[in-house]
Amino acid sequence: MSFTTSWSPSSSDCEQPMFVVKDMQNKKSVINGPGRKYVGLMTSVVAVRSAIVLKDKEYAKIADVLTGKKRISLGPSMLQLEANEKIIEQAQLPVLETGMYCIIKDASTGLVRTVNGPESVALGVHEKIYGDIKRSPVLAQGQYCKVHDLEAGTVRMVCGPRILNLGPHEEASRTYALPILQHGEYCKICNTQTGEMHIVIG
Repeated sequence: MSFTTSWSPSSSDCEQPMFVVKDMQNKKSVINGPGRKYVGLMTSVVAVRSAIVLKDKEYAKIADVLTGKKRISLGPSMLQLEANEKIIEQAQLPVLETGMYCIIKDASTGLVRTVNGPESVALGVHEKIYGDIKRSPVLAQGQYCKVHDLEAGTVRMVCGPRILNLGPHEEASRTYALPILQHGEYCKICNTQTGEMHIVIG
């Protein structure tokens, strides 16, 4: 038995035909068009689908309805589904501009990561953006701030000029102006953790 499919790039949404076929053991498989396709006499066509073209910066999340297994397909590509697969989500990748960032959490592992712009955010199968897309703090020349890692309990100092890229568990204090010592001036600086002190002379 044979059947013929046709397709051209001018088709609606650039979709390409696919046929889901079933054999005598009820095992399903997919035959991709276009062209003349041949199947056995004991095989029947049970569904006709269209392969979807994913454009640049577009993604689709696909699930196997029998096993529950999920996968991600990123554009630009021709998305072809297996016999037991269906699309459960299709959308544009979030795009971060310079000076923006987001926190991403994996629901299956609990792991958290940060993506800083400029960047297109490629999400994993179980990942979602946690909270809102935020704007990174900007430190001008002569400014500084303290960055606290709430998970590790550490603190780091960041001086401008720069865009401050924060980690997934970090938050920044308010911005301070760096002290400027004139000629003949000095100051004492104390490390609040170790108690050590040193003098800086202008």
